[in-house]
Amino acid sequence: MSGLIHAFVFDGKGSATKISITDFQKHKTNDGVLWTHFDYSSKEAESFITRKFHNTSFISDALLNEECRPRVTPHENSLLLSFRGINLHPGESPDDMIAIRIYAD
Repeated sequence: MSGLIHAFVFDGKGSATKISITDFQKHKTNDGVLWTHFDYSSKEAESFITRKFHNTSFISDALLNEECRPRVTPHENSLLLSFRGINLHPGESPDDMIAIRIYAD
């Protein structure tokens, strides 16, 4: 999946293991806590997120929408968090805020 930038499994003891795309696709909940970082503008990431949250489209919409408003939205046993951060990329204006979106369950 070309939209996946990083994937790690945390063991709950202070360590994490970086996993491959193949391992990410085979991950099971009892393997540990999975943390992923996607490029939301990638068609593959968009397809994955849309499939994963097909029953809760407001989550996929919030994760994929180009415009992002800061918020925290609880949903069942999960949280959807949206933040804005200062753009520290070289050559970019710090006033051009970047979006940080987190879905945690």
